[in-house]
Amino acid sequence: GNGNLGIAAHPGSVSYPGDSVKAITIGSVNDDHSREIYSSRGPTGDGRLKPDVMAPGGAIMSAQAGSGNGYVSYSGTSMATPHVAGVAALMIQANSGVAPTSSTDYVKQILRETSDHKVPLDIDCGEIYSPNNCYGWGTVDLLGAVSRSLDLKSTDLSGTTGIQSETSETFEASMIYTKTEYTNRGKDGGSISNFIQGSDLPDNVQMVASYSSNWPKPVNFLLNSGEGSGINSENSMNSVYEQGGKWILEANFNYTGSVSSGNSIESSPSFQFDIKAPDFDEAIQLSVYYSINDMYGYTRNITLASFTDLPDLFIEELVIQDNILEDEEILITARVVNQGLGPARSYQLDFFSDEELFDSVVIDEKLNTNEASNV
Repeated sequence: GNGNLGIAAHPGSVSYPGDSVKAITIGSVNDDHSREIYSSRGPTGDGRLKPDVMAPGGAIMSAQAGSGNGYVSYSGTSMATPHVAGVAALMIQANSGVAPTSSTDYVKQILRETSDHKVPLDIDCGEIYSPNNCYGWGTVDLLGAVSRSLDLKSTDLSGTTGIQSETSETFEASMIYTKTEYTNRGKDGGSISNFIQGSDLPDNVQMVASYSSNWPKPVNFLLNSGEGSGINSENSMNSVYEQGGKWILEANFNYTGSVSSGNSIESSPSFQFDIKAPDFDEAIQLSVYYSINDMYGYTRNITLASFTDLPDLFIEELVIQDNILEDEEILITARVVNQGLGPARSYQLDFFSDEELFDSVVIDEKLNTNEASNV
């Protein structure tokens, strides 16, 4: 908690350890989300904004220590803090990747970005902007915080693992972006200088793909914001560039919009691109990393191999039904086998009768070496 100095909760009254740089500092609000009068205020001695977020702390029922099975009602920032500790635990349970490290604190950032920024007019603060030194970034929101944690592990990368020489395959990177009532704060929940209550700062989703520049440059880019109902979006593709022996592809998606209380709306940003195999055999790694407001999600990888070996298809068996009657529709089954050293990406069978073509069947499924298919 950020301290309970009663009426003396004047500016700069936040106390140790709540004023620590890495602490997630919690203030206390009542049922109306108004700051409890005892809840201490920032800034810290070196000018940092505190608290970080608020939580209910007035007249909270809790188990009474030493009573066996009794309950007791207390008020204070120490009663507000366990609410946020519980939210943080659920965030990490949903996605262990958001757990704090020596260099990142995604839990704190997500709590700020998804908090209730509808700050009441506080006569002690005289501020209507959020974040501020009375309310921090607002009252913590469980739905928004856990949803953002889950979004960061929703990443996906689809595509083949082998490409025949001089041919191309399409790959798709995608993830989920969830917007709740308060997730319109921008990176780190905005700042005291750029966020005014009611404004809508975009959340940024970014996907960055990379693979060896020994292979041809990627082509045919397709971005789809996949925005949910009532969500506004913009997307852009940065120029493909070569760096450190790799092709780098960057896709950006910005989302804004309003969501009603207690609801969540999912969007599905995706990024497609084609990779052409070189005229030699080589295995490389395609990597895509994903971020929301510069918080990194799960990186996805595919090991790609180019191959110069060609397929060799033949019909091993042709089965025609017995006892065919005049004008009867008949079933013909061809068993196709690939005896070549490379897979067939697609193939076509032509059926003739008395040298006259009467049917063609195109198969768009890959047929690997030593595999067979009934058509």
